Amino acid sequence: MKTKTLYYFLQLARFENISQTADFLNISQPALSKQIRLLEEELQSPLFDRFGNKLKLNAIGRQYSIYARQALQLLDIGKCFTTSMKYEISGNLSVTCFTPVSVLLPCISSYSELNPHVHFNLYQYTTDTDTMNFDDWDFILYASFDQAPLKNGTWETQEMYSEKIFTLIAPTHPMYKEFRHSGNVHSLSDSAFITPLNKGILMSDPTLQICRNYGFTPRSICQTNDLFMKIQLIAQGLAVGFVSEGDLGKALAIAPALEAFPVPDYSNNVYLVHKGHHLMSEVAADFLQYLENYIND
Repeated sequence: MKTKTLYYFLQLARFENISQTADFLNISQPALSKQIRLLEEELQSPLFDRFGNKLKLNAIGRQYSIYARQALQLLDIGKCFTTSMKYEISGNLSVTCFTPVSVLLPCISSYSELNPHVHFNLYQYTTDTDTMNFDDWDFILYASFDQAPLKNGTWETQEMYSEKIFTLIAPTHPMYKEFRHSGNVHSLSDSAFITPLNKGILMSDPTLQICRNYGFTPRSICQTNDLFMKIQLIAQGLAVGFVSEGDLGKALAIAPALEAFPVPDYSNNVYLVHKGHHLMSEVAADFLQYLENYIND
């Protein structure tokens, strides 16, 4: 016997009308009639007296409705108890990001619903410095296309996923037609590029390496770590640039007319850095397990 069937029965007992009940439940009348018929067959007793198209809850139905309502109430209590058990984990988590957090944010939102007593402190950096104190953080998220995973004493690093790298170009760019026809980055060798400013060990930009692998050194029109400024320059047709898959959605939201082309054989590896399991707090270990399952799913 399904709880859904009990719920349907209680609503029909309230309305005593198939059409009104089906509309209320947002299901078809035949589907509702089938559920009630299956329930009566299981109980081996009619629950309604039928007078043509009209229904009337009979004596057995009235008594059974009491039990059905109590059963659903007990199930709701059990659900509340089970959910409350998930709330036993509490504490603060510090998450520092050197790469777009488009994947991380939905995971944090989902985790917070299950564990409302866990409070997150999120930090987004566009560059890294030698003055950063790693001990203040529980997790570090960064991306790299050409660097080995960060190692720092008792910290551990694991690769979470890979994301593609795209060439962004405006249809008004003077080399747009040639590039779209060939798809070869070398056709952009005379173009200006947007290059990063003050990147560090945790920040990775593929511009220089990609261009050199295509046989030229990029000419920089602007050095910036500001995504909005970068996209605006590209949208004006003044330059081209590379963005990771995590930044692509934001870039196209800023300038929908831009076109993106994946760069063959290039991708960013996104890494998660965390303290060794023997040094992690209970809440950090729990979130790490949840994050791993979330990404794998």
